[in-house]
Amino acid sequence: MTSTTSVLLIPGTHAWGYSNQPQWYEPGSPLVTFLEANGLRLLGKDCPYTWSTALDGMGVFHRTAKQHIVWESAGINLYAYLANRLVPDDYVPIADRNVVCHSHAAQVAIYACAHGLKINRLLTMGSPVRDDMRDVTHKARPNIAHWRHLHSDGSDRLQWLGELFDGHLGIVRNQPFADVNLGVPAVAHSNLLNDPDLFNLWARDGLIDFLKGVTYAPSGFR
Repeated sequence: MTSTTSVLLIPGTHAWGYSNQPQWYEPGSPLVTFLEANGLRLLGKDCPYTWSTALDGMGVFHRTAKQHIVWESAGINLYAYLANRLVPDDYVPIADRNVVCHSHAAQVAIYACAHGLKINRLLTMGSPVRDDMRDVTHKARPNIAHWRHLHSDGSDRLQWLGELFDGHLGIVRNQPFADVNLGVPAVAHSNLLNDPDLFNLWARDGLIDFLKGVTYAPSGFR
């Protein structure tokens, strides 16, 4: 099948540089192979976007002038990766800015959009919904044309742990700023990314169709 739609895969906390084994977001992984067979092509295959994937959000232990210095700096770099403001003609077209974020990578994309990056389609998977990101997300939302948030249930304890020290009590699964929230039970935090036996859920639950959907490119939106 010919690939026609680009997708950028961004890993979450402690997912880059912590293992010598091929990871789900890297060329040749089972997931990337599956996505390519279903009409998606990996954006930046020869020059991927990376960030430190270091732990952030635990401000009670790490005091800095910036509230989320790791996420925000990674977001600024994501903006530069997709739309180089120093070279105005050097940018990824809006139709190709379809971004899949696992876990706290969502905060990276949200900060990028809060700084002005336009994203066509955003798919967040198992991403913690943090109260201390509310204002940033409110600022970012107009720059996200389409947003779908996927979460699991109690099988995903890491989503809940990623919400610690954000200023609210309880477990929040739904993302209130997303257009659609999709609950998929019993897939834990990253099984949809790593278990080939579950890749069929990408098609069953409409994730492939979402990423390949109608593009959003109004005048001046890039």
